[in-house]
Amino acid sequence: MLETPEDSLFDHNAKRVMRQQWMKSQMKARKNSYTDPSPLSLFCGTYNVNGKANLGTETLAKWLFPDDCDETEPKDMYILGFQEIVELTPVNVAVDPLGLSRTQFWLNNIASCLMQSARGGAEYMLVGVQHLVGVMMCIYVKDTLHDLVKDVRWATNAVGVMGVMGNKGGVTCRFTFRSTSICVVCAHLAASRDNVAHRNADFKSIMKQTLLKKDKSIAPPSSPSAATSTSKHVDDSIDYLISDHDLIFWIGDFNYRIDMSLSRQDILDMIANNQLSDLRVFDQLNIERSLSRVFENFNEGELSFPPTYKFQAGTDLYENREGKKKRPPAWCDRILWSEQKPYIPKDVKSTDDNENQKSSKAIQLVSYRSADLHASDHKPVSAEFQVTVRSVDQNREQAVHKSLLKELDRLENNTQPKIDVGPLDFHADCLRYMSQQVFTFQIRNIGETLAIWRFVPKLDEVSLSQQWCLATPSLGMLSPNETATIKMEIFADIRSLPFLSSKLAEFEAEHPTESLPPPPPESRHTSTTTPLEVESDNKEGNDSGKDEGNDEIEECDDELNSEKEEAPVATIRLQDIMVLRVENGRDYFLSLSADFCPTNSDKVMMSVENDKFSSMKFSEGQPQNHETGSEEDERRQSNDGMGGDRRTSSTGSKKGSIFAPEKKEKIKKRWSVIQNNLSKIKDSTVKAVKTHSSGSSRGESGGGGNSSSNGGGSNSSVGSQQSVKRTEAVVQEQLHGAFDYESDENDDIPVGRITSVRVNRTSSEKCMNLDPEEI
Repeated sequence: MLETPEDSLFDHNAKRVMRQQWMKSQMKARKNSYTDPSPLSLFCGTYNVNGKANLGTETLAKWLFPDDCDETEPKDMYILGFQEIVELTPVNVAVDPLGLSRTQFWLNNIASCLMQSARGGAEYMLVGVQHLVGVMMCIYVKDTLHDLVKDVRWATNAVGVMGVMGNKGGVTCRFTFRSTSICVVCAHLAASRDNVAHRNADFKSIMKQTLLKKDKSIAPPSSPSAATSTSKHVDDSIDYLISDHDLIFWIGDFNYRIDMSLSRQDILDMIANNQLSDLRVFDQLNIERSLSRVFENFNEGELSFPPTYKFQAGTDLYENREGKKKRPPAWCDRILWSEQKPYIPKDVKSTDDNENQKSSKAIQLVSYRSADLHASDHKPVSAEFQVTVRSVDQNREQAVHKSLLKELDRLENNTQPKIDVGPLDFHADCLRYMSQQVFTFQIRNIGETLAIWRFVPKLDEVSLSQQWCLATPSLGMLSPNETATIKMEIFADIRSLPFLSSKLAEFEAEHPTESLPPPPPESRHTSTTTPLEVESDNKEGNDSGKDEGNDEIEECDDELNSEKEEAPVATIRLQDIMVLRVENGRDYFLSLSADFCPTNSDKVMMSVENDKFSSMKFSEGQPQNHETGSEEDERRQSNDGMGGDRRTSSTGSKKGSIFAPEKKEKIKKRWSVIQNNLSKIKDSTVKAVKTHSSGSSRGESGGGGNSSSNGGGSNSSVGSQQSVKRTEAVVQEQLHGAFDYESDENDDIPVGRITSVRVNRTSSEKCMNLDPEEI
């Protein structure tokens, strides 16, 4: 019933999340061990069209299907990116009135080219398209492979004017092909030859801020092949960053130029002399990558083609006209990629397959070139890849998952505390009101680390247990091999009264007439009475009155004693679970149960004490009557001095008798019989004392100077007085032992609470006729 601390020593929810993340990362790192490779031919292309929407007499075939490419084997997938599909004027950037129409223009040209130029009967389906002002990206895949593309998500990230406008930025798409996750970014970064740092910042901003969220409106694929190729340990409901994928491609106009240490004419001369290898050394992107300032861990093919910017539109000449911006030629249009390295666990023996797996690459570059199109001041660039994607083998995946769980358990077991707990089940039989049963058990730290333990509430509860059980202590700390003893109390008393009363009310509502058979006779209260020897010379007189009224007393005793043993009126099963938690370890569940078996007397006592609680709650906060309280204290102390087994104290409030009327009448009748007998005993005792005193006086007057007779008479008188006093004291003691009660002001006899009636013939013979109110 203790409250749990507000702050937990260890957040188990955080531990569960960390465990899941560790398993996910380890499964991903071991993907090659439970997947089979499959080939995918991939074409990536980027083209800055400089706001043009007219190809003239040209088509995109030179770009999508180069002359030296084997057209009989069309690519499985085309990923195409465009920049400046609209002129980057303030109106277009702010409102984007032409974005959709220009996007559709380029989609039509791509679809037409794919259908006319592709051979072998290949047909393509559009996976998706997205644009951000002038940046557009679209993905096509063969219709036979379309169902293998799953979980497609798009995102845009503007990094232009003030870092929020769409004149510069990126369009990102992620998807899963078979069991390999692929992410592609089409970007247009900051311009100007001297703006290298700004371009680096744009790249980092897109990488870090782009979040690919789950589109809940898209239903999962219905293809059986798609379903079986998906790993069940991959969570498709989470959001992804760009860096979370197996394969990453960046395409676009990145605007990196030739280093400013070379003049425009130097650059033109090196191009004319085909000194491209010397010129590549001065490429800003290569310089920044070598310094790990941008595109870290990315790869790029060799720049074996001339710079793709800036040309005179409609020609193959770099811009050199008067009145035009004569930009130094540069490799602005680029394609880079990155892949996650295969992971081979350290505990796996080195084999040729493992070594090949480490050195193998999922992305193999086939070609990297520019195309001879003339509509723009940029030349389009393309890269063809042979990509190895993975397909999950469900049986092997399950085996890897189980081995990881086993390894994780081993690691946790080596570090987590371990305890040995004694019995976990506790049951109390026949629990009466105002009784309890106590159990003890031990916990021992059998681990090698410190063990911190405590009882915690069950889920959605605030208390450690129900009101009828208690564990002490409720928390502790054990060093290795240390043992702690815990006491488990199961009780029915004032602490559990509200709970037990509610349970009893529920039982009586469900069983209005049900009663249980009485248990075997067992006296809950025992007492002994000590016979009283009244010192009197008139033994004959005392014996003569000994048998008077005995029959009446015995008759009353038989009536009362027949009701002495009470049977339970209900058997109520109480059940609870207590949770013993070892911090950073496991939980132990203790089962507690009890059979609460109240009798009619228990019910009466519970009712009275419930009334006390109600009275206390009603009078809480009210001024107290100090005089009444003082009188009540004196009366309680007087009652306590009488002995007996008191289980509650009087509150001073007026209440009716707790006994049924018929039982009360029986007790009144017995009390009347005892009073009559006590009166006779008193008269007989006083008469004997007087007779003895009179005889002593005559002996004194007749003896004259006989000092011994005088002394003897005096001693006899004193002895008789002492005998009377001792008789009165013993009678009082006998009465107090016979009636264990607290007086009730509504009764004319002391029957407020009589736990047992034990005034028998012996006690009645030796009792004085005392006023009941004085007892």
